[in-house]
Parts: sequence; structure tokens; C-alpha cells
Amino acid sequence: MGSQYINKRKKRIQNIINDIGKYEDKINYSKIDKLIRKKFDDDLKGYIMVESFKNIKKGEFIKYVSLDFSKIMGGVMSRIDKDSSGSVNIFTMFNPYNKKIWKIIPQQFYIYKMTEEEKASRRGGAFSAMLMDFLKRNGIDTDNLE
Repeated sequence: MGSQYINKRKKRIQNIINDIGKYEDKINYSKIDKLIRKKFDDDLKGYIMVESFKNIKKGEFIKYVSLDFSKIMGGVMSRIDKDSSGSVNIFTMFNPYNKKIWKIIPQQFYIYKMTEEEKASRRGGAFSAMLMDFLKRNGIDTDNLE
């Protein structure tokens, strides 16, 4: 009985992800970005909205806003999981301060990533050192990170 429930739940989640993907091309990201920035402008300074998951790499710090604009969260991208068709379906996130790890379904959020200028301004700080240590301990190549 338990495995049937889990399989039905997984199927419902995959259907939601597929439905969101169908409408993704019709989304006006610049209008949504303006609405989100009205509420979270201070939190999103130094970040740009990501319109495609192809623009996100492991090791990047991202912030994500719920689809109803009710909350904003953030963390370091430590893993990107894809389904059998190659579509992104799970982000594994990491908080370098409290060492917590969690997963999100990226289609359920508006995603922002740190701009190159913001990354440059943070290099050499304590945050950068903790991030690099975490990435190395988890087998992520840090030699090619910008």
C-alpha cells in the first residue's frame, strides 16, 4: 500500500513539472521579475532572473522565489538532477553557514543567480572560503569556477 501511494505521488509531481514546462515559453519573465523586485528588491541586489536552467551551474549561489511571491530562499547549488529525457527536475541546495542540505523542484520557483559583478565583489571573503571548502569536499571541480 505504501509503495502505491509513493508511485502515485511521484506521478502527480511529474505531471505538475510537465505542465509547467509546456507553458514556460509563454511566460513574460521581465514582467514577473519587476513584480518580484517590488517585494524583494533588497534581497535580490546582485542577482539576475534565470529564464533557463541551462544557465545554472553547480557551485553557484542562487535565490529562489515561490510562484505566489510569498517567500524568498537561497543556497548554493550543489547538484542538478535530470530525468530520463534530460530535463532538470531536482536541485540539491547547500547552506555554507549552517551546513544544511535540501532539495527543491526548480519548476516551483522563480530562480535568480548571482551576477558576475557580485561574484567578483565577494571573492576572497569568508563566504568564498567556506563555499570552496564545501565544493572540494563534495568532489566538485573548483579549478574552472569563475
